[in-house]
Amino acid sequence: MILQKNADFPEEIQEYGCGLMSVIWHAARLEAIKIDCARNIIDIYNSAIAHDAIRDDCYVQDWEGLFKVCSLDVEYTGRHETPQRDCADDEIEILRYPGHFVAGDGAGHTTYDPWGVSNAAQKRMRSKRVFKLV
Repeated sequence: MILQKNADFPEEIQEYGCGLMSVIWHAARLEAIKIDCARNIIDIYNSAIAHDAIRDDCYVQDWEGLFKVCSLDVEYTGRHETPQRDCADDEIEILRYPGHFVAGDGAGHTTYDPWGVSNAAQKRMRSKRVFKLV
């Protein structure tokens, strides 16, 4: 998977796109979308802005809408779940660290870090965003 700091990305993705990139990673993992170049991600970024799922600075305004742009239908719990919450087989998690989102494996472990190797794992996870596949 392409990393967030890719030089082909707009500065907004490079600096603040970790939530966006984590959602895209889950969608690609579940084969809802195919990502083989930076252009695919830029197209998703532009579509997500057009659908008011994210702002142009990559702030996620609508998690469900962002997954929908990535061809996945989910229901968001709407809560910041505790790090101890495990996911059911039909759930996806995005882990929240201070200043950073990563894709989780359902048990609170990082499976994709948009920065590649970051120090997120050395910091304390603050919460999870949990999404049920529908």
